[in-house]
Amino acid sequence: MLPPIVLHPSEKDLVLDLCSAPGSKTTQLAEMMKNKGRLVVNELEMDRIKALVFNLDKMNFLNCGIVHQRGEILSKYYDSYFDKILVDAPCSGLGIIQKKSEVNKWWSVERVNNLVEIQNKLLVSAIKMLKVGGELVYSTCTLTPEENELIINRILEKYPVDVNLYLFL
Repeated sequence: MLPPIVLHPSEKDLVLDLCSAPGSKTTQLAEMMKNKGRLVVNELEMDRIKALVFNLDKMNFLNCGIVHQRGEILSKYYDSYFDKILVDAPCSGLGIIQKKSEVNKWWSVERVNNLVEIQNKLLVSAIKMLKVGGELVYSTCTLTPEENELIINRILEKYPVDVNLYLFL
């Protein structure tokens, strides 16, 4: 739950939560914004959208609009649009394996490689959607360097920007 704290949205911000379901970080962002400003929340998986809607409704948040789209292509619609963006990317989950033992069943190097490509596309899209001077927070719940340090290095080679790095273990 640290990524929203690092992003630190205000009630005046236009914020995107690019990979939002089931909504714990989304509801934290909406609360930090005091149910004001505008919070666009995106989720690709319909089953996860149901949980997202449930959580937002339960908390009575009215400053949220839900988008059901591939995050990699949203930059076609939202060019230089958002003040702040949270990319809590889909990942291999090695950081939460103690809570979710099912990670053992599907984890593989091939899956990590596929996730890295998705993460890269999500970050490129997010950068394109960010206003000049905006802030982006990228986070995962995994421990693999390919999904953390190496993906950031890859992005910075193509998009040299100012970076503040926070590492929470």
